[in-house]
Amino acid sequence: MNGFWLFALVLIPFLGALCILWVPSRYRAYVPAIGFVVGMLNVLVVAWCWSQFDATSPVDQFQLKLRWLPILHVSFRLALDGINILFVLLVSLLVPFTSLLCISMDDERLKSRTIALLMVQVGAYGFFLSRDLFLLFVSWELMTFSTLFLNGSWGRQSFESNRRFAISSAVGSVFLGMCVFYMGFRHETFHISELVGSFSVFEQKLCFVLMVFAFVRKAGLFPFHAWFPHIVPHAPVSGAVLIMGILIPSGVYAVLRVMLPLAPAAFAEWGHILMFFVAFGGVYASLLSLVQIHISRRLSYIYMSYMSFSMLGALSLRVEAVQGALVFVLFQCIAASGLLFLFAILRKHFATSRLAELGGVAKRVPSLTTYFVLFVLSLICLPGLAGFSGEFLLLLGLLSYHPVFAIAFGLSSIFGVLSLWELVRQVFFGAAQGKQTEEIQDISRVQSGWLVVFLCLLLWGGWSPHSFTHRTSVSVSALVIKLQQAVKAHRVMRTRQRVEQNERR
Repeated sequence: MNGFWLFALVLIPFLGALCILWVPSRYRAYVPAIGFVVGMLNVLVVAWCWSQFDATSPVDQFQLKLRWLPILHVSFRLALDGINILFVLLVSLLVPFTSLLCISMDDERLKSRTIALLMVQVGAYGFFLSRDLFLLFVSWELMTFSTLFLNGSWGRQSFESNRRFAISSAVGSVFLGMCVFYMGFRHETFHISELVGSFSVFEQKLCFVLMVFAFVRKAGLFPFHAWFPHIVPHAPVSGAVLIMGILIPSGVYAVLRVMLPLAPAAFAEWGHILMFFVAFGGVYASLLSLVQIHISRRLSYIYMSYMSFSMLGALSLRVEAVQGALVFVLFQCIAASGLLFLFAILRKHFATSRLAELGGVAKRVPSLTTYFVLFVLSLICLPGLAGFSGEFLLLLGLLSYHPVFAIAFGLSSIFGVLSLWELVRQVFFGAAQGKQTEEIQDISRVQSGWLVVFLCLLLWGGWSPHSFTHRTSVSVSALVIKLQQAVKAHRVMRTRQRVEQNERR
């Protein structure tokens, strides 16, 4: 019966999208409100699951298994554990927020965009909760396609940037599809737990390469990051929030949940190369943020840097690093979503995102400035706000793995702080630029409502991080121990093989 709650998470937004489909065009102004109500229903379901979740158990909870396509060995498997519960919470918070962003819009495609938003939620829940590779792949495609539709047709610049995203997503989907279908049909099952440990070393290496191209590309990390900084400046704020808050973290989750358990032998041999590129990409992105002249691109590169080191924490196979990466992703996504919304208000008024054309905003919009500074403080991990606990755990884990990675993370964080504070100084406290500064309106009460919710979560995570970390600790420890044992066993086997080869010579 507990599995019903996870099925409800997927079913509610799907039914909401069907209801919106039949809303007459003359009532389209009410469509975002319907999307918000549907999102809040899922918030209630997630709150119930959060309260009933047993943090002391490493096994899957709220399990659901339904026969789906038995001829293809596919089943509808959903489960909740200490790893995906934070991602489910993140999705539940961002969808009502993005629905609120659409309330002020009045255009002919409002219905289709709200439907696309709810379908992103359906795909995201299916992706994070799935225990079946085929269901995970289908949910991945649904989430990506819906985001593409939501971002499309917002002008020529948006079309060009969305095309880059479409090409990158298509390439990643091809690689992931090849890997998923090979695994499933090769062993006549798509159940992830049944596939673990069933591949030869060669098969693991093949699948490892395919999944790296798919998941690292989806996460927008170096060297597959070219699409990410280009789409955020031109996408609607709702689309940008979904990309930074759901699609990018999905790549980090997939590496931890799918790639590492299915290909530990390949990771044991090639993991250090991947970690080097990820760490280099994190420092590289933070350095690039210092020279960006557009607010959106600066935020994109800073976010890319933080997600790079979250990925590095997941790859380090250290309990503290993995746990810190999960918490870090959750709260950085919330802070980045708030900053994107506030940036959209500034861009709408000034019709520009260039730092040189903005200034003196704090005098006219004190409320917006306050929110912006608070979200920036959380993004740079100020003690007392939620980002600090995740950053501290991540730094400890990387330090125990290799000091070089911890130093790289520290340097990247320093560059990020400098970049963000220069942005705040110039935009809000610099010399006023143009007459628009005199006419700008402060943030409204409706707009500030959900931002207050985000800030309360950031304060809660800052002052009581145990509320989040204790729900992940047992599941993370169990997964990391299994991965460490698999990697160690392969390295021992390779050492024995080399010794035997030397003896024969």
